[in-house]
Amino acid sequence: MKSHPDIGYSGLSYQLEELIVKPLRLVGESFFATVVVLDALDECKDNDTTSLVLSALSRQVAELSQLKILVTSRPEPRITTVFHSGNLRSVTHRVVLHELQLEVVKDDIKRYLTSKLAEIRDYYSDNFESIWPSLDDIRRLTDLSFGLFIFAATSVKFIQDRNYSDPGRQLTLLLHSTVKNTESSSSPYRRLDQLYVQVLTHAFPDISSDLAARLRRVLGSVIHLQDPLPPSALEQLLDLRPTTVRRTLLHLHSVIIVPDKENDSQVIRLLHPSFFDFITDPTRCLNPKFVVNAEIQHTLIARACLGTMKWLKRDICAIKNPGILNSEIHDLPTRIATHVPSHLQYACRHWAFHLEKAMFSDCLLDLVKEFSEKYLLYWVEVCSVLGELRHALLALNTAKKSLSNVTLPVQVKESISDAVALLDDCERFTREFFPVLSVSSLQVYHSALLFTPRETLFYSTYCAELLFPVKIHNAPEKKWSPCIRTMEGHSRGVESVAFSPDGMRIVSASRDNTVRMWDTVSGSHLNTFRGNSRALSVAFSPSGTRILGGFGDNTLQLWDAVTGAHLIALEGHSDSVCSVTFSPDDTLVVSGSDDKTIRLWNTVSGDHVMTLDGHSKVHSVAFSPDGAQIASGFEDGTIRLWDAVTGALLRIHSGPATSLAFSPDGTQVASGSYDGTVQVWDTVSGSLLRTLKGDEVYVRSVAFSPDGTRLVAALRDDTLRLWDAVSGVQLSTLEGHSHWVPSVSFSPDGAQVVSGSWDSTVRLWDAVSSGDHVQGVKERSCADFVLAFSPDGTRVVSGSMDVWDAGTGVCVKGLEGHYGSARSLAFSPDGTHVVFGYDNGTLQLFDAVNWACLKTLKGHSDEVGSVAFSPDGTHIVSGSEDKSVRLWNAVTGAHLKTILHSDPVYSVTLSPGGMRAVSASGYLVQMWDEVTGDLLSKFRHDGGPIVISVAFSPDGKRIVCGSYGQRLWIWDATNHTRLLEIEGHSSSAHSLARSFKLNTPSLDAHDDLVESKVPLTGLVPCYILQKAWIYALNWKQRICWIPPSYRTVEDIAVSGNGNRVALLTHDGRVVIFDFTGMDSYLQPLISSDSTSSL
Repeated sequence: MKSHPDIGYSGLSYQLEELIVKPLRLVGESFFATVVVLDALDECKDNDTTSLVLSALSRQVAELSQLKILVTSRPEPRITTVFHSGNLRSVTHRVVLHELQLEVVKDDIKRYLTSKLAEIRDYYSDNFESIWPSLDDIRRLTDLSFGLFIFAATSVKFIQDRNYSDPGRQLTLLLHSTVKNTESSSSPYRRLDQLYVQVLTHAFPDISSDLAARLRRVLGSVIHLQDPLPPSALEQLLDLRPTTVRRTLLHLHSVIIVPDKENDSQVIRLLHPSFFDFITDPTRCLNPKFVVNAEIQHTLIARACLGTMKWLKRDICAIKNPGILNSEIHDLPTRIATHVPSHLQYACRHWAFHLEKAMFSDCLLDLVKEFSEKYLLYWVEVCSVLGELRHALLALNTAKKSLSNVTLPVQVKESISDAVALLDDCERFTREFFPVLSVSSLQVYHSALLFTPRETLFYSTYCAELLFPVKIHNAPEKKWSPCIRTMEGHSRGVESVAFSPDGMRIVSASRDNTVRMWDTVSGSHLNTFRGNSRALSVAFSPSGTRILGGFGDNTLQLWDAVTGAHLIALEGHSDSVCSVTFSPDDTLVVSGSDDKTIRLWNTVSGDHVMTLDGHSKVHSVAFSPDGAQIASGFEDGTIRLWDAVTGALLRIHSGPATSLAFSPDGTQVASGSYDGTVQVWDTVSGSLLRTLKGDEVYVRSVAFSPDGTRLVAALRDDTLRLWDAVSGVQLSTLEGHSHWVPSVSFSPDGAQVVSGSWDSTVRLWDAVSSGDHVQGVKERSCADFVLAFSPDGTRVVSGSMDVWDAGTGVCVKGLEGHYGSARSLAFSPDGTHVVFGYDNGTLQLFDAVNWACLKTLKGHSDEVGSVAFSPDGTHIVSGSEDKSVRLWNAVTGAHLKTILHSDPVYSVTLSPGGMRAVSASGYLVQMWDEVTGDLLSKFRHDGGPIVISVAFSPDGKRIVCGSYGQRLWIWDATNHTRLLEIEGHSSSAHSLARSFKLNTPSLDAHDDLVESKVPLTGLVPCYILQKAWIYALNWKQRICWIPPSYRTVEDIAVSGNGNRVALLTHDGRVVIFDFTGMDSYLQPLISSDSTSSL
């Protein structure tokens, strides 16, 4: 759990594998056979969860042979269907009670009654003769049960109720009153109703109106709670006096399980759900004093929940340390139990459920407004602590819709408009920062609030909670981006994305050979389906039960979407499968390939049905909504319509065909083109209806909205465009990806759009309220992703040739007379000069005062990836992909020396004493005499990623090397021995090298620098970027989580004067963090915190 803190948000099947199956494998046969009971599965209130439980078991059943699993349930179709098919069918022994002969069941009930009544007789032995109960009593009670065990069990509970302590009288009452009322009824359920009536009237023979109201309040709460509560917790939730619940339910122990006073932590439960059906139905429970009105009860509970949540406060569990993860708090369960009692937990989890079903009144609306304006942020913190953030998102959406859709007077609607806006903002807030909030609760008040858009009502309401002493320039945005969520996890570009039919899941196909499934609500990764080559296309079946992937190894792969099991591989293509989709009736699959063919397959058997021959590579295939036609787009610029049954070619359109999509009614086909346009065709006449124009760039993907009124296209300029499909008017441009977007798709309700990009991310967009809002993030060349602070920390220069004021974040100068964006740059030690290295092999020296170009240094024949000044500022050293290091005179610009290498040189620097140079080339780090050019030593690591960054420690005694594979090495520069290897580190060698003083740090091989237990002595204040977090290296403390939109691919972070960090984003902005005052802020939090494991 500690190594995977967000596993609570992963799919149930994945959890079962990681937490149960894999440990069982490790234990092996030494694990004793164990029985696991899943009792009353049908009583799970979440149908989806019930299905997931069974599906997870189905997938892993072969791995669970050491466990014997007993599942009890009423025979509901959603449960029995799973056992009738798939992996569970052959390993399950089913016993269906209602299929047994009535006499067999009655015989079992008779045995049960005989045994239980004998126990009662023995307990009250002084009150009975040995013949109680008589055989006739047992027979009559058995007949009354009519084969229902619940009738027999309830009867026993009624007879033995110690609050009456008269089982003989209880049995007599039951036999006579029930017989009298059921003689004319042959329905066993009618007899059960009469039994419940008997229980209630006997418990409350002459009930007053006040007592009836209290009974309905307590009993109604018990049966409508989403999670059962102990008696004391229910009293706290409903604001009742102590013992009220027990006194009210005193004589109802035959239908309700009320724990003893000694076990007050145990919850109140219904003996059987049939009592709920009875007590809420006035046609079955004929005494109106006992009938529970669901709407009234939900209103009462909703008010109770909102009132209870007034106890919420900041850092409710006294965690104190904002940088700690929830999984690192060893006593978190104890803290939760102490500070978030069960009634408060219930209120936080279920207030929106009850609000949705409540009757709105001024009192209830006032509570909602107060909660939204005062307690919403504290609630998000608690949901994080409880692991309920996904549920929180659903609750916010439910509450927002309930308030928006309810019919209220105009003035009342206006009075709650701010509450609705705050709930909407909070939903965006939780979605946007879900990756950090799900693992660290106090980041609600730190990273999340820090990056919340400043012009939102949510920020203006809760900005006072931002006590974090950080000044941030050029961030955050003013308003929410239309990008709702960025899903990270793929290691290479994403080629295809698709929604599940219910819109709750997303699948993405990537060049990293995987298809991943994501939760649409939280963005969490649910499952991974692995292929043997790059995944190029993916589709959900119309039933949502299967996932189809097209791969670069010429195959199609089919998986079970619920269990994750691989079902079948479809083979026959001779080249990459670029496009796949299901037929609307789920019986066929069509695939388009680079082998110039289209193939149809049977989805059940996997048989190849037919092949349709084209004349060039197939870019895209699509079924018409009625399944009668197939549309295909070819590389030769044609669109072809085929008969899906006969395979006959129906029509050929001469037009661009990079991608295709049918309109929902099947009358139109939209096609993408190389020139940036989307063309809409009539499928009957073949005529071109309209052309939707964008920029003149390649359209990679098109999709119609479910209602056919909008079109979305993904373009090669990294943007998405939304058009009105009827008028052709462009509605909005969505920017945020930093690389090509090959795939885009609408959600089933048309409210969202999902896109997959070569930047390795999947993004979810708001397709309704996006308007003309533009995120403003465009791809820049890798040459742009360099920046450096001036030695005095007052300025930042970026590879885009811009100069920024480090104190204000304002761009104060754009340099002129250069060769485009720089690949490398460096300040002179005195800060008066800057040298830039370019893609064309040229270096330029600029005056850092008036920013005039002083010298142009030519000699390299390829990209200059690294430059550095000597400590005295008289020399410049440069490393290039032309496999050389060159030394230059910084005053005259003269070329002094060339040192050749066998591989491109990615990094070069000079020692603090200025006598040695060190360079990184391939797997080799070499140290040279700066004057003579003689090779002094080599530092080599074989295999793994190449070295791309190298730096000296300030004392010149150590060399720090960094690689593409998030790995750092520290070498002794004198005896050439390796001191430390650090994995999982994404900051540059220079950032780490600057943190070392003269004292050698304590080193622990193969340990993570930040998260190790080993103290790093001799560190000056230094901030580095690692795994999306900015760390204070000297504190070994997480400081701030960086959202994806503010991170570059290279994760470049530069520490300036010890208190500032600059990040260069994809849109060329330099985001500057000023951490002045952080030490005084962290000291009391960390010193008083006993939870930290850092």
